[in-house]
Formats: sequence, C-alpha cells, structure tokens
Amino acid sequence: MKDKLSTLLEPFRIYKKENPDYLFILFTYCIIALSITTEYTFDIGNTYPILGVTLNYSIPFFSLILLHSFRNKSFWIFRSPRFWTIFFCIITALVISENVRIIAILIRDTVAVENRYAAYKFAIQLKIWIFYGIPPLICYAILRFLKKDPRESGPLETKAEIPITSYLLLLGPMVIVVFFAALGEDFQNYYPRAPRDQPMIGFQTSLPIILIFEVFYSLAFVATEWFFRGFVIRILHPFFGKNAVLLMTVLYVAIHFEKPILETISSSIGGFTLGIYSYYTGKIRGGVLIHVGIALAMEIIPVLLRIT
Repeated sequence: MKDKLSTLLEPFRIYKKENPDYLFILFTYCIIALSITTEYTFDIGNTYPILGVTLNYSIPFFSLILLHSFRNKSFWIFRSPRFWTIFFCIITALVISENVRIIAILIRDTVAVENRYAAYKFAIQLKIWIFYGIPPLICYAILRFLKKDPRESGPLETKAEIPITSYLLLLGPMVIVVFFAALGEDFQNYYPRAPRDQPMIGFQTSLPIILIFEVFYSLAFVATEWFFRGFVIRILHPFFGKNAVLLMTVLYVAIHFEKPILETISSSIGGFTLGIYSYYTGKIRGGVLIHVGIALAMEIIPVLLRIT
C-alpha cells in the first residue's frame, strides 16, 4: 500500500523539483473560477451556441498562452505557423464536438420516432470518437509540412512509472465522493446517461440496450483521455513545457459546463492530476482506468439510490 501510494506521488515530486511557476498555477485557477462563474451565471454556451462555446474555450486558453509568453519571454510562439495550426485545430475540434445540431437533424430525418431518443444517446458517444480523433490526425499531417522552430523543445521524456494497480488507490476515494454527490437532486436529474423509458414517444429501454450503451459510454472516455491527456499535452509541450498540463486543464474544465457544477469544479483538480501523470509517465492508461471507473460509478450509484 505504502509503495503504491509513493508511486502515485512521484510525478508530483518531480513536478515540484522542476520549479513550477506557482503564479501561473494561481492564475490558471483564477481563470477557471471566473470561467465557471460566468458560464453557470449567464449560460453563454447555450444562449449563443457556436460563439459562446468558442469563447468558453478560446478566451481562457489564449489568456494562459499570453501569460506564459510574457513570463518566459517566448513571443516567438506567435510567429510560429506550427503553433497557430495547433491552436486552431484544438479549438475547432472542441467547438464542433459541442455542436450536436447536425446529429439531431440526421437522426430526425433517418430514424423512426420511437427510436430517435436512443439513437441520439448512442450518436453522442460516437461523435466524441469522431471529433476527438479526426482533427488531431489532420493536425499531425499538416505539421509534417511546417518547419519546426529551433526553440521548440523535444518530445516528452518518461520520468516516472506507475503500475496500473496503483491507480485503484485513487479510484476508491473518488467513488465515495461520487456517492455523496449523487445524493444531490441536480446529480440525479443528470445521471445516469443511459437511455431511460420514454412513454411519450413509445420507447422502452432494456438491459441489453443499457449494457451496450455503457460500453459505448466507456469507450468515449478512452477517446477523451487520448485527446486531452494524450494529444493536447504532447502537442503543446514543445512550446509550453510542463505548463501544457495547465493549458489542457482549462480546456478540460470547459467540456463539463453543461454538467452539475460540483462535477465541473472537481474536473479542474482531476484534469490537472491526470495531466501530471500523463506528462511524466508518458501513458494515459491510469487516466482511462480512473475516468471510466468514475463514469460507471456515476451511472450505477444514482440507480441504486433510487431503488433503495
């Protein structure tokens, strides 16, 4: 137990030894707090679907990029075609992944009324794979033809190793937190995400449908981990070093804006923690395990509470 806990702490020990910019960390969480407050007060993302979502991602993201450049005198970043390619690829992928109107229209025009609800539920999970998968591949393809600036740092180096079983020490306490969060009405109204009975349109769910959905739902979190803790951190690292983890975190928080506010707030801690693990281990498997475990707990616990 002690050894496993030590391996979980090792990436943070390394992070501390590398003299992180504490002012930058403070500013990051001030930006996150301001973003959460603004969105949950004015509901910008829903009021102005495309513009609002774009602002939710781009303003905090670009604010941190500016601060990093000022503090490190790295203004060369803004003259780099590679940087702007990466910037617009990330923002575009996130914005289009939030726009589900096209999916709704396609389902409306091709699926029987009684099956549209379930089809939409499954399509939302599939679109995560599409929009978190294709834009990064396009980005990598374009970068191959753009000259690398000599001031870009090299690829990430693995500096720590965490056995997959060690991550279970984190998952247990988080499931307990999910249990207490699930006692809230807003949480129970939002979860589970699996299809429920919809008598008004004649749809009745079943155990096979729910189980298949949970497989799709779990796989969507694999794509999420690959995009944020894999692609975003690694593609930003040559320009921002370990601050790439904080840049990723502000984006990761923004994808939670339609969810219960406590979940959004906690995502700022979870996103940063999993980002540190990915940055120093070079792997996303721990994030996948924890993310899928918590997601399934959020699906199961509200159901159990209703039954009891």
